[in-house]
Amino acid sequence: MEERIAVVFPGQGSQYVGMGEKLFNANPKCRQVFSQASKILGNDFLNLLFHGDIDELSKPHNNQPATLIVSYAYYVYFIDKFGYYPTMLAGHSLGEITALVCSNSISFVDGVKLAKIRGEIIEKNIITNGCMIAIMGNNFNEYIKIIADLKEKGKKIDISAINSPTQMTVAGIRNDVLETKILLEEKDAMCLEINLEYPFHTTLMNDTVNEFDKFLEQIDFKMPTIPVVSSVDGNIYGSTKNIRKNLSIQLNAPVLWKECMDTMINEKIDVFYELGPRDVLRNLYLDQNVSIFSLDNPKDLNDVICKFDNNYEICTNVKYKINAIKQVIKYILGCKNFEYDVNSYRSNIEIPYIKLYAYIYPFLDEIDIPSLYQIMNIYLVANKIIRYKFNSEKDANKYLNRLIINMRLYDLLHLEVMN
Repeated sequence: MEERIAVVFPGQGSQYVGMGEKLFNANPKCRQVFSQASKILGNDFLNLLFHGDIDELSKPHNNQPATLIVSYAYYVYFIDKFGYYPTMLAGHSLGEITALVCSNSISFVDGVKLAKIRGEIIEKNIITNGCMIAIMGNNFNEYIKIIADLKEKGKKIDISAINSPTQMTVAGIRNDVLETKILLEEKDAMCLEINLEYPFHTTLMNDTVNEFDKFLEQIDFKMPTIPVVSSVDGNIYGSTKNIRKNLSIQLNAPVLWKECMDTMINEKIDVFYELGPRDVLRNLYLDQNVSIFSLDNPKDLNDVICKFDNNYEICTNVKYKINAIKQVIKYILGCKNFEYDVNSYRSNIEIPYIKLYAYIYPFLDEIDIPSLYQIMNIYLVANKIIRYKFNSEKDANKYLNRLIINMRLYDLLHLEVMN
């Protein structure tokens, strides 16, 4: 029986400078996506996306279309690379527009324009005393009651998202949100304060709904060719009327992401793929016994490639690469030192090792996967360090030969050629 898969798309807040650049460089179809986006947004867009200022990129009129474009490019890559179409689609907040583009409910051009307009409207509603808290805990019913009681007393707060069985967010006026935080922490909730200039998904956004409505009326929505679950109510779209309505009220309504996930799980989805910048949605459900991967996470991407391609060599290649890095550290530290000159030791062994370790740390932690070129450079630095530690060239050569064998450099070279 074929696996039922769902693709999910992130919302605002996931952006970073350089996102999507690997897709642009690696895949011609993805390059076409970015090229089309540049025609819509202007030639400076790619420079901002790949090399710009993070503060400028983070402004809603920039980050909303940027996140949609990168997420859509990931979807194009996913289909092109693996040849699988999802059973269902969903998006968190802004990500819902991405899902509708991928389901052919609206065109890519209209999706980009909507995201930009959405961001511009949100920017008009900036507040200087806004605040958001992320709330983690297991007593949601009690937390919701506390929030409702405070709202009845006139506090300007709203639940802005229910993201998982153990995580939700509250946003509003700073003093009111911080008062909520104190009361929730008394009930053993763990609360994390987030600086917020834009009151996403709260009643403070009420004025934006009518304005966004005017633009939504100009869009020719079609029924999705792939079912889309709405983050407004957790239901599968059954009419274009509901699509237009939900995209509008989404601005001042909470994101019911848990409802979305529950719907897809009830529809027997076996595995979820997050396509877009970072891995926020993946992390929300890591502890929920749900199979979910983010293609922007290097380790997840490798696992997905192995899963779809059934390519043992690629998986093994990555394992070899991580092992090679670990062997370098092991052999440098395990090598007895015969360099007794303090100045020479510091300049030729200690300082180069500190720099080398800082360089390879992300690989040791599997935050990133090293290329063969990087591994070869790491070996050359290690080679120099080890040679300075020995007082015999013959002994150094023997030791380095063992390092090469344990790094499996020849296997890596073979697999690189094969792949």
